[in-house]
Amino acid sequence: EENEITEKIGYMVKKSRNRTGRLTNWRKRYFVLTRTCLKYYKDEEEAKNVKAPRGYVYLQQRTKVNESSERSHCFVIKSPGQKPMSVQCTDEAELFEWVKR
Repeated sequence: EENEITEKIGYMVKKSRNRTGRLTNWRKRYFVLTRTCLKYYKDEEEAKNVKAPRGYVYLQQRTKVNESSERSHCFVIKSPGQKPMSVQCTDEAELFEWVKR
């Protein structure tokens, strides 16, 4: 996986919950997209220096990507056996850049 080609990198805002699962907040995170995985880190510096991401979604044939009405320019990634990940882009063009792949 380390040798996998990066298709897109950049910041998006990710929905997260506290440990009890009650409070929801949105945090800016640095994302790395490859053909098989969408990983995220706290920031670009962490992505360069830390091998393990803070989280990820494996992209499989049955992975679903849907626009979300939670926020503007938002989408949800759902892969079998993994928690859904909600992510917000800056604008419609950026949303298309991430999702078209």
